[in-house]
Amino acid sequence: MSKAFAVLGNARSGTTLVTGILQALGVNMDADFGKAGKNAPKGFRESLAAHAINTEIFELAAKEPIPKQEGNHWIDVHWWPPELEDVLAQKDKMAPKIEEFVNTFSTHDLWGFKNPKTTITIDLFLPYLENPHFVVTLRNPLTNAIACHELFKISFSHAFWVINYYNYRITQFYEKYKDQYPFIFVNFEEIRNDPVETARHLANFTGVELNRAKIKEVKKFVVKKRATPPLCWQSDN
Repeated sequence: MSKAFAVLGNARSGTTLVTGILQALGVNMDADFGKAGKNAPKGFRESLAAHAINTEIFELAAKEPIPKQEGNHWIDVHWWPPELEDVLAQKDKMAPKIEEFVNTFSTHDLWGFKNPKTTITIDLFLPYLENPHFVVTLRNPLTNAIACHELFKISFSHAFWVINYYNYRITQFYEKYKDQYPFIFVNFEEIRNDPVETARHLANFTGVELNRAKIKEVKKFVVKKRATPPLCWQSDN
């Protein structure tokens, strides 16, 4: 039976690292979106199709228009997550696109996708996923908020609120489906500290062998370095 792996988590919480490790293990991830850059030297490994679907869901579910730009800075709708009831209200409208997406990319025995907004919209994808498995990435909330604040130019307070809301939605989803589907929670700091050990856990979760060639690919993708949460952070004001 095929397995579908949906990566859930906040922006800058390790979803890209996990996606890269899954690819190294042989999972076919729809991960061509997101150019390589300073903050993601090997790309963001996003699903362009999932990004487009999720963006549309966010816009349809929004109670008021979502700002797309602040000055010269483009802002992703990720930072204005809708309430669950408003997401679920888009079920019929979005069903054809979600079903087409799944049918297109689910032709492999092991496949998956990553787009952080899926953390909010996963309930709409779930009916179309055969044998779903959920890989959840978590990062120290303070570190996560600082990283988002600095990279995306979002205010620290707003970034912190969004991170906590995404984590709340993860908790809701897990509590609802923990007895029905497999979940694995992956810690961002530990991915950085020991990517090979993380790969061992993910290999066990996916049911694949972690051989020397795959370990080599993991080491090539994830730069091992000590990741420690800050003791404190003080705003400029």
